[in-house]
Amino acid sequence: MRWPSVYIWGWVMGLPGLVLCFFGSLALAFAAEGLMERFYLSIDVSFLLIFAPLLITVTFTAMKVVDCPRCGVSAYWHSAHRWGNAWPARRCSKCDLDLRKYHPFDSRAKRDPNV
Repeated sequence: MRWPSVYIWGWVMGLPGLVLCFFGSLALAFAAEGLMERFYLSIDVSFLLIFAPLLITVTFTAMKVVDCPRCGVSAYWHSAHRWGNAWPARRCSKCDLDLRKYHPFDSRAKRDPNV
C-alpha cells in the first residue's frame, strides 16, 4: 500500500481534518477526565484545562502530515500568503518540490536528483 501524496493529505486535512481533530480531542479529553476522576475520586480541574492542550497537540501533530518532506514548509503556505489559504499548493513554495509526487514520509524527496 502506498501513502497518499502530501497534496492529497492537504485536501483531506482542510476543514474535514480539522473537524476530526476537534472531535478526537474532545473524546480524548472526556476519557482523560474520566480516568482522572477514577484514580483521584474527586477532581477540581476545569474541562477546558484538559481539552485545550489536547486540541492544540492533536491538531499540530496532524497538520505535520501536510508539510513538505524535503524542507518542512507547510503545503498551505503560498509565497507571501502564509496562513490565509484554504487549499494546499501543488509545489512547495520554498524548495519547489512537486507535492503531488511524494508522500509525507518519503525519503526519496530528500535525495531526488531530478529536482
